[in-house]
Amino acid sequence: MTIVNFYSILEIDKESDADAVRKAVRKQRREWRNRQAHPKAETRAMAEAMTQHISDAEDTLLDPAKRSQYDRQLAEHVPLADGPVPEAQGRNWVQVAREYMAAGHASQANYAGREATGQQPENSEAWYIRGVSSRALNNLADAEFELGEAIRLNPKEASFHCELGDLYGAAGQPRRAEQAYRRASELDPQNVFFQVGVAYSLTAQERPDEALPALKKAVETDPDNDLFKFHYAAALLDSATGKWSQFPDESSTILNEVQLAATREALERISAVGVQDPELRADVDEVARLADRAERVRWFGSDNLLGYVLGMLGAFVAMLVSFGIASGPSGGAAGFFGFLFLLALGLIPIAFVKRHRMPTWRWEQKQAPAMVRNSGLQPIGGQ
Repeated sequence: MTIVNFYSILEIDKESDADAVRKAVRKQRREWRNRQAHPKAETRAMAEAMTQHISDAEDTLLDPAKRSQYDRQLAEHVPLADGPVPEAQGRNWVQVAREYMAAGHASQANYAGREATGQQPENSEAWYIRGVSSRALNNLADAEFELGEAIRLNPKEASFHCELGDLYGAAGQPRRAEQAYRRASELDPQNVFFQVGVAYSLTAQERPDEALPALKKAVETDPDNDLFKFHYAAALLDSATGKWSQFPDESSTILNEVQLAATREALERISAVGVQDPELRADVDEVARLADRAERVRWFGSDNLLGYVLGMLGAFVAMLVSFGIASGPSGGAAGFFGFLFLLALGLIPIAFVKRHRMPTWRWEQKQAPAMVRNSGLQPIGGQ
């Protein structure tokens, strides 16, 4: 009986608590769900099977009773790679490896892939299967070498370069991922998946504006593709927040109207896309909350409140005195001054409102250092 190692799939150890399991489930589910749109049939099949295994892992490892029973079964299980070597003669190990991949059994697929490359060392497909399964087992160095061999043997197979791009992307090497995806796209210019890979790599390098045209086109081409929608929405969000004013500690905020307008536009476009990913949805909701806060008109306190009060009191007294003198026989110009004091009495509260009731972004702009105010997207002609 073959048992799936949920801990290996989630890349966690057996002592991981429930929070660690949930976090790993979210990470792996996103990665393998995205790979269900891969142009290579073997990779799509493995991604679909792995997505099911991840759901099974979530159901099992988050239930204490099920987890205890599973741990006992796993302890009694002998992995294929540790058992006796089956007789290789007469078996098509490439086909065997494909079948294991389709079932989501990465360890067995990798074992069969090694047998296949032993039988047929010049078979690029065998090396590709080894690379994909090694990556699923988180053996990234092995995967890089094996995919490199597949590309050496068949350099014009675009999906091999794409898989290498996926590997570099998962390893946090977006520049190398971009190069691999671009090569795949050059070999198959009509494949939207490869173009999305290039765009995703650009976003990972904090260049979302360069990525947006390709992602927008991808979503328009295939509006039901969750992978394309996810990357498009993520790039829109990164593009909007990248235009905010930056503080030295690398935090950012909205400090002018054009930054707010750009954020609102991005949020509208994201809403139209209809993103389902819960983590990205949470990020979108947080940006929307910050935009609402920046736009909200509020009263802000004043250290000079007493000055405003004394100013109004002084203007009021002076007005009464001036009009009193003006009503006498020697009023002269006192009435004119009384009118000026009356005008001042009306202008002081208007000035107070203008200076202390405003959108939050404007108040924070006044408080921010000049270097922060001048960073990010700026209005044409200055603020």
